[in-house]
Amino acid sequence: MRVGAPIYPPVDRGVAFLDAEELIASQSELISRLRLAAGCDDTTFERLYGSVIRNVADAINLLPATESGTHNGAGGLFRLSLEIAFFAFQASEATIFAARAGVEQRRELEPRWRYATFLAGLCSELYRPITQMLVSTPDGKLWPAYQVGLGDWLREQGTDHFLVRWLTAAPGTQRPGQGATSYLAHRIIPATSLQYLHEGSIEIAPTLFDCIAGVRAGQFEVSPLQKIVSSVRDKVIARDEALKPQRYGKLRVGTHLEPHLLDAMRRLATNGTWVINAKKARLWYSQEGLFLVWKTAAKEIIELLQKDGTTGVPQDPQTLVELLTNAQVFEVDGAGSPYVMIRPPESANDLIAVKFANPLALLGALADEPEPVASVLGNAAPVSAPATTAAAPSVPATTDAPATTSPPPVPPAASAPAAAQAATSDAPPTPAQAAVKPPAPTAAPNRNDERDVGANVPDALGKAVTPLCRDVIGALIDDMRSQGQKVQAGKHPLGFAIGIEQVAGYGVDATRFVEEVSRLGWLVPHPDKPSRKFHEAQLGNKLVRAIVIKLPIATDLGLTTP
Repeated sequence: MRVGAPIYPPVDRGVAFLDAEELIASQSELISRLRLAAGCDDTTFERLYGSVIRNVADAINLLPATESGTHNGAGGLFRLSLEIAFFAFQASEATIFAARAGVEQRRELEPRWRYATFLAGLCSELYRPITQMLVSTPDGKLWPAYQVGLGDWLREQGTDHFLVRWLTAAPGTQRPGQGATSYLAHRIIPATSLQYLHEGSIEIAPTLFDCIAGVRAGQFEVSPLQKIVSSVRDKVIARDEALKPQRYGKLRVGTHLEPHLLDAMRRLATNGTWVINAKKARLWYSQEGLFLVWKTAAKEIIELLQKDGTTGVPQDPQTLVELLTNAQVFEVDGAGSPYVMIRPPESANDLIAVKFANPLALLGALADEPEPVASVLGNAAPVSAPATTAAAPSVPATTDAPATTSPPPVPPAASAPAAAQAATSDAPPTPAQAAVKPPAPTAAPNRNDERDVGANVPDALGKAVTPLCRDVIGALIDDMRSQGQKVQAGKHPLGFAIGIEQVAGYGVDATRFVEEVSRLGWLVPHPDKPSRKFHEAQLGNKLVRAIVIKLPIATDLGLTTP
């Protein structure tokens, strides 16, 4: 028989054993993003982050995370751990962990809390190998998981492959789980890292261990660290689920086109051929969902697959739509049509488009999720065929949104992007923008009177933003006008700075506010780290953590004068 020829039934040789450095190199893109977010020199990064990442890579190697669920391929557990760690660390930037501490003390504590969030995310899934799997060499020797890391053991055995047997709980019982991670943490987290946390506060390391073990601190509410890791974990898993090729058509030998079609669309989006929410864009992402202008997009998909040498690709755009609709990549309306007319912002014409059933199927492949516009439907309606040029009578716009959206590294929140255009001009919002009903905020700012402080915000902007943004900005203006009232806000070399503590002082979710103004396009990014939203700002006699709003927008809002 020819070497390499496929046989049936297939022979499972197991999972390859990979050197830790090779495994880390396979995730270089994500680790580079972590390095940028950490913002430290190479020596410090290696001491705090590189060492623990290397320990995890050697401890679990190419183990999958699950048998048939999330991250179930070789190396899935390492990727899952790294994604949760990165996006949790990214999300922690919008959280104040030591709100009651003084400014100088917070400068020492906040970096340690964010580092603890990274460690918690990295270790949170490591209970899986010792509670859900039996790992062995091809000759049947079992890995003593409590005694030695997988990499060290495989090197001792002199093998280049290992096998995984999955353990299932008996009916009506639940297999013990997350608490086992605490035992493994001493092999993963260096003692120097724990000492670094302990020197900041005696609370940080215990909170870290509570989080990775899934333990709540008695009768008290879940810590911010636990909330971040739990939320990010759910979103990372949802993103992986949306990206799985198995979701889009059955992998039949020789005829599985659907994954190729979806892969082509992801490549066109990631290589810049398809831009999002820009003039002449193929993709439009709004609060109603993700839409693809189909006529030109279909030609580009076909051309890319032909260039790849993929055979059997239909040349008719209608056939492609049918394939992707049957694979549940695109939605259909009540009449069974996948087509819908959209009118993007500032466009004079309606465009024939298709709507993704789950935006994460495409957006999950991007490094950063784009900011959604308020609406692209307007008065547009579904159409029955691509040949239709006029919109059908108006029907209510669908509002299907993804169950969860991608972080990390800050996992997202609802917003009202319609204000983005209004914020950059003196024109009032269009009727479509004014008609958008923004989602209710988590809470309105705490005030001692019944006045509508949001009325301080000019109508041209106030009617288009969410109530949360309107009330926070209005309350800030109110405080700035009050004599003797000290506020953490003022002009900044890059714009107008607002301290995060000032926002939190209004009794609202500061993270939610920052995310909303970011989606509106109001924020000035950090000049040295474009992915960061926060700056160190000297406000009065204090150096505080703040966001910086673009000066023209701050002027339009009434926060400052030119």
